[in-house]
Amino acid sequence: MMFIETALKNIALNTIMTEIDSSSVYDMYDKAISSYKNAPAGTREDIKKKYQNNKLNLQGSIQNAIAAAYRKENPKITLICWWKMSSM
Repeated sequence: MMFIETALKNIALNTIMTEIDSSSVYDMYDKAISSYKNAPAGTREDIKKKYQNNKLNLQGSIQNAIAAAYRKENPKITLICWWKMSSM
């Protein structure tokens, strides 16, 4: 069952990244996730703030999941973190 869930998430993420024509997660946050600055014209202020809050909550959830995997020494996460730090 987890395989199907992971496959669907990967397909969704690949589709989003193709649509925004980028491989950057930060571009995904800015282009595909509704936020204060990319809300449609005429959107009420309270709705814009709700969009921004939802975006920040999503970013926090993703960062927390990565941090938890790093603490558990998940080899996929630790390899990525090591590679990023060694290329600085």
